Amino acid sequence: MTVDERLREASRDVHQAARELNDRLVPDRSRRRSVLVAASAAAFVLVLAVPVVLIRGQGANGSLSTIASQEPTATSATTGGADESPDSSSVPDEVRAYWSLEGTLESVGDEPGWLCPAKLSVGYSSIVTASDMPAELSVELAEQAPVESYFRDDGPVCNQPPGVVMLAFTDQTGSAATAGMTVYPSVTRFQDTCPPGSCSVEGGPEEGSTDPSPLDDLTINDQPAKLFTYAGSFQLWWVDSSGVPLYAQASGLTREQMLILAESTTVDPATHLVEIGAELPAGLQTVEQAPSVGVWESGLSRMDVYDIEGTDGTSIAISTRYNSGETPYARYAANVEFLELADIDGTKALWIPEGGNFLSFKSAAGVNVNIEGALTKEDAVQIARDLS
Repeated sequence: MTVDERLREASRDVHQAARELNDRLVPDRSRRRSVLVAASAAAFVLVLAVPVVLIRGQGANGSLSTIASQEPTATSATTGGADESPDSSSVPDEVRAYWSLEGTLESVGDEPGWLCPAKLSVGYSSIVTASDMPAELSVELAEQAPVESYFRDDGPVCNQPPGVVMLAFTDQTGSAATAGMTVYPSVTRFQDTCPPGSCSVEGGPEEGSTDPSPLDDLTINDQPAKLFTYAGSFQLWWVDSSGVPLYAQASGLTREQMLILAESTTVDPATHLVEIGAELPAGLQTVEQAPSVGVWESGLSRMDVYDIEGTDGTSIAISTRYNSGETPYARYAANVEFLELADIDGTKALWIPEGGNFLSFKSAAGVNVNIEGALTKEDAVQIARDLS
């Protein structure tokens, strides 16, 4: 599957799921609950995939290829607590091959391995039971019992943390930004070409619309590079001067600014630190910077659905999963105009205000927690504070 095909498929999946999830905001408890059941897999996807600019080319760990486009599940929607072992004969060979790499990392040159293996275009998900869930994935809403629960295992996955995240905040509170950029070592090697006349993303806010966003072929550091532009945001795949493949997301910057920053970016393959050599555009500052080394993690995830009394019949879905390659700041930088930051008693969270109303943050145990369906950001933050 070419890059163009991946992006088109991701866009279609995201917009369709966003429309379905938006219907959940109708205050009809029985209807909302049935939609949550039918779309439980989509909800796990959309915490990564709304809007399309959030999907990263690295698969589940971050670059723009979501579980929806890069790792579609081979199972149907899960049923609460069902004890069904996966049919091993139905697991694609390429998935088996990826799982067999668990614990291994790739190198650039002669240094020890530090990059996740490249992700696949397919995946496999099996239904598991509550007993398979580790304690850190089992968050609970105080004084509430879930009306339905779902438990999944997507198999081992390697996540690549971001090397550097930069944001230009609007004021000293750091609650909003005008621009951002996140750089990752890329675990997907984009060698595909974009067929003439088909370099666009189909689908959009209106059914049948087409966004003529180009996937441009560029040259950076005398090496091929690709730039994808969508609704004022950018995604860029390129190679630094030492041969390390890189991937970046940015918003609020001009194309020229992003390319200048990319051309000056280097990665030390020994320390795994990302450095930006160019002067940062006015206001842009580094908010996260750490060695980026791939982390193999369990593919277990869970979702609990609650009916919240006194909130106009709202159903709330709370999902948890592992992903060391994702942080609220890193995702926020991808589209500062569409997304919002929230504060949960000093913990930064990301609020996605459309397509289901998601609040995403990392728990004290270091797992990703996603709250979907709250009517307002304030409601979602209060629910997050009530979790134990």
